[in-house]
Amino acid sequence: MINNKTKRIKKITTLFVAIIMSAFTLALLTGCPDEDLNNIHMPSNRHLTQAQRDLFLFNPYRNVDIASTPRFKADLHQHTTNSDGLASPNEMARRNATLGMDFVAFADHDHTWYGQWAQHPAGHIVITAPGATGLNRVAQAQTWPWSAFGVQADNHGLIPIQATELSRMHHIGSFFTDFTDHTNNQSARTDRELLEQATAHGQGVERFEIFHPQRYLAEVTGTTEFDAHLEWLNRPDQIERLTAGWYQNLIRDFPNIISMEMFNQDNRHPSIHIYDRIMRGMFPSRPIWMSANSDDHTGHGGFSVNVMLLPERTIEAFQHGWETGAYFAKSFGDFDPNLLEIPEQYWETELEMLPHLRTRQNWGARWSFLPRVNDIIICDALGYIRVDASNFTHFEWITEDGVVVADGNIVNFRTNTAISNYVRGQLTRRDETGRVLATTLMQPFGVGTYDPTSGFFRFAP
Repeated sequence: MINNKTKRIKKITTLFVAIIMSAFTLALLTGCPDEDLNNIHMPSNRHLTQAQRDLFLFNPYRNVDIASTPRFKADLHQHTTNSDGLASPNEMARRNATLGMDFVAFADHDHTWYGQWAQHPAGHIVITAPGATGLNRVAQAQTWPWSAFGVQADNHGLIPIQATELSRMHHIGSFFTDFTDHTNNQSARTDRELLEQATAHGQGVERFEIFHPQRYLAEVTGTTEFDAHLEWLNRPDQIERLTAGWYQNLIRDFPNIISMEMFNQDNRHPSIHIYDRIMRGMFPSRPIWMSANSDDHTGHGGFSVNVMLLPERTIEAFQHGWETGAYFAKSFGDFDPNLLEIPEQYWETELEMLPHLRTRQNWGARWSFLPRVNDIIICDALGYIRVDASNFTHFEWITEDGVVVADGNIVNFRTNTAISNYVRGQLTRRDETGRVLATTLMQPFGVGTYDPTSGFFRFAP
């Protein structure tokens, strides 16, 4: 009887050791953490078809350790009194420093449609037309270098980014070059001609971001907003009626277009759904990254931000991180983050808040409120992406045309047949009514056949 008991113990021990060794071997073969193999119910790779095995994951975060890499805040779209902002360059620099920003672009318009500052009945500041003939165009110089406008960036702890908002037609952010529409005496007649001129002038150093596309995309807005915008400018012949295909052609033809603005101010021109239509069939061979900017004119600084994963706080590191998609785009959406930092008695209107921006009680409280991606674990052999995150209530995985392919912090890119050419993570924080308070966008992971010549690897292998 003792021998039988001993035999059973040996069998159990042998089985236990075999299980441990199998898990250890699988972890070595797949590169997957063993804790994930124990906790995640995913099919073993022997059940995958050859087509599923052949899928390659184009990972924008492949060159950074998300858990340990320093994070820096960047805003590529702000305005000063040099165009249609209410604050001087010095005041804007001070505000950004107080908010804890790292990289800032004063992308003042190269054309400004001036009218009169007025208060909208809802409490917002708007520009009104001075007469029935429409607004008068005023040429603006680039707000660069900051020192020419009395701003010492070092004193504010900021790293400035050279920028202009090309504004005569579709608004496009132009970076790292002094080109404006006036460089060639406003000779361009289309957005394409303007970008051709900017590219020739920049000689390779220029980079672009498409600003607030939702403002112009006729397929999404219909005719109401689009036509009203043109009528307001009294220039109905100057801006083309844009479609997703128009953007796709522009993006393919101008490889230095790096990103597209998803969030603008407090989600004033939401463009996420547009992005997923424009990227149809383009990703990963021609990636465009998602960004979030404040477009600060009247105190919207800190409403949207790009959180960059960079090895160091330099303009070179920023540019490389931007070009390769090593960052998250974040916004407060339907929630005013000033409410986290300004006394409640000043919450009535934006105009009443502005004087108290200098006396915030809890500077920086907004940043810890946003959904945070702490780490991304990828098991390539089994085909899953797992995200360790905090400060969120909803997690969705989205593919082309805005189709939600999975909920929760795990998705399998090999077995999920609803995934097209990419899948991206979207984290939201919502209140008890379902209202979106804050959103964090992860850059898309491309899914397809490996191609070392793909545009995905243009700026980094």
